[in-house]
Amino acid sequence: MGVCTMMLALRSSNRPVLQGCTPQDFEDLLSYLLGEHVWMLTGKSSEGYTVVSPSWSQLLVYEFAIRRRAFSRMESDGLTFKDALKESYKDSVTKERYFTTPLALASVNKRPLAFNDGDFQQRAQKASKHKGDKGAKGGNKGDKNGKGGSKGKGKGKGKGKGKAKHNYCYAYNNSWERCRNKNCAFDHLCMKCGGKHPVYQCQNGEAPAETQGTIE
Repeated sequence: MGVCTMMLALRSSNRPVLQGCTPQDFEDLLSYLLGEHVWMLTGKSSEGYTVVSPSWSQLLVYEFAIRRRAFSRMESDGLTFKDALKESYKDSVTKERYFTTPLALASVNKRPLAFNDGDFQQRAQKASKHKGDKGAKGGNKGDKNGKGGSKGKGKGKGKGKGKAKHNYCYAYNNSWERCRNKNCAFDHLCMKCGGKHPVYQCQNGEAPAETQGTIE
């Protein structure tokens, strides 16, 4: 957008509203949008849980509203694009209407995850029990059939040895989402190699056998 605006200014030197834009003007807008007041803004409960954080789509809606207001100010008040853009992303009404209010309304339908909650623990136990029953059922089936039982046993000793099972956190591994919950129930590990970094920062070619996990 910055390059396009500066090219238009060069081609239309007789239009004062397009003059004066520099790459730094767009860097300032980008720093504002991805900074602590917009993208890094989070709402926390009294217990410290993250109640709501902005989504990437909501950020894009707000960015579009800023540009739309800037073009409107250029047309109605004769401001240059440089001044109109700066004035638009600093406008509190635009931010409230297209960013903070939708963010606050989204938090109404979200309940912070309480890990001491009895219902959560009950559901976790039920899920693990269901997994165990499923595994036992598979084992009995293998015992019934002689061939199946011995084949399954060999596979378990060979390939399955050394693999660690992890419940990976998808939000932690997404660069556009980034889990901000300090008490997250899932593993903050790379989904590619199992290292202590998100997948978008992974520099390993393939997952080692000893750290490769299953995504559940």
